[in-house]
Amino acid sequence: MDVQDGWLYIGGAFTHATGGTATSEAYLRGGARFSVTDGTPDRTWNPELNGTVMSLDASKNGDRTYFAGFFNEAHGVSTDKAAALSTDSSVAVIPWNVMFSNRTGGRLGYQQAVLEVGNRVWLGGAEHSIVSYNRSNMALLSSSITKAAASYQAGGDFQALATDGTAVYASCHCFYSVYAGAKVWPEVGTAWTSVDPIYSTGAWSASTGQIISHFNPRLATSRGA
Repeated sequence: MDVQDGWLYIGGAFTHATGGTATSEAYLRGGARFSVTDGTPDRTWNPELNGTVMSLDASKNGDRTYFAGFFNEAHGVSTDKAAALSTDSSVAVIPWNVMFSNRTGGRLGYQQAVLEVGNRVWLGGAEHSIVSYNRSNMALLSSSITKAAASYQAGGDFQALATDGTAVYASCHCFYSVYAGAKVWPEVGTAWTSVDPIYSTGAWSASTGQIISHFNPRLATSRGA
């Protein structure tokens, strides 16, 4: 959920919504928004996402809302696991070429967390990437991939994002190393620029996209969850 400009935006796995002054269900698939004043759904704004939404973020600029999850279409337009949609009644799809580190062997490259901070849009998800994009044209600006010991090629999907305005904090079930500049997994190649330890959470500069190396809490979780 997120609140912006008098609307409560929600995402999930649903097809209809009601509330407030609505006298019948509104067809609003995967994403919807409700009046903060009385809870009435906006029938004119329907993302119509064809899969589950895991995360959303309504831009503080008020012009778009971002979604991440398991979908690949928004009202019939291709939106591969992430979507940027205008907040006007057109619900226009903003072109976004999402980076996927590995889509072999049936991998879908699902995404689980999205967040706009300043002029960057951050996206975290499968095989095991956190990536930032330029808000203006949605071009890739930075990427990092987590990876465990080479003997078993693991790492950890990113699952949540938060910010204090200066740093972007990301959590994952990752316990070993994070490779800045890497774009592929499991063999991260030689394109990475630095490697740092990570134990389920890390921090990146909101302005430059660089990992903040000194932020390295050692958190232990049950079975890496």
